[in-house]
Amino acid sequence: LLQTASARTSAWITADLSRHTPAVPITVLVDARQEGSLRRTLRSLARQSLQAHRVVVIDPDQSLAGTNCEALHGTELEHWLATQRMAPGWLLGLAPGDELTEGALYHLARAIDSHPRAQIVYCDHDEIGRDDCYGNPNHKPDINPDLLYSTPYIGRAMLVSNAQLGQNVAPLDLVGSHSIALATLATAGADAFAHVPALLLHLDTRTAITRPAD
Repeated sequence: LLQTASARTSAWITADLSRHTPAVPITVLVDARQEGSLRRTLRSLARQSLQAHRVVVIDPDQSLAGTNCEALHGTELEHWLATQRMAPGWLLGLAPGDELTEGALYHLARAIDSHPRAQIVYCDHDEIGRDDCYGNPNHKPDINPDLLYSTPYIGRAMLVSNAQLGQNVAPLDLVGSHSIALATLATAGADAFAHVPALLLHLDTRTAITRPAD
């Protein structure tokens, strides 16, 4: 039954993309300096109905031959972020072992189309446990400035406009993601946030960047 529903969703997304493909250049930045299954993450990216514009892997621990991924040395990250900030587009940060659900990039791009003032698009997520099972779903509220100031409830399951990559901070961990969210709230207000109320990311709890809110 679940496979049938998934197939129907995939067919609907494919049909919609044939009518209109969002012109949203999304770069995915994977921090392979963390422990985790890079292969799992890259497989989930390859399954996306809407492909990322670029996939960049920091210090990959395996060959990227045969993929469309680019390798980035960790010492070059700050310069890369500064360059990225000057270009139009969006950035999604992932840790190795994280998985995108099928259609995740499509739904995030659609949210950008629907919210022209958005600078951050965030979504719900759950966790991949040590037993490789999914659990602990995190269903988030729409933007709440008071709540955001008191707790990093958005976590790192978010897509960030390149224009918000100030101070060369990347949304690769909870601290960096929350820093970007607070800076965006301060400079652009609550209207700069769009929430996709759907579980689009499985975050690997075995990485070092999982608590307290991923």
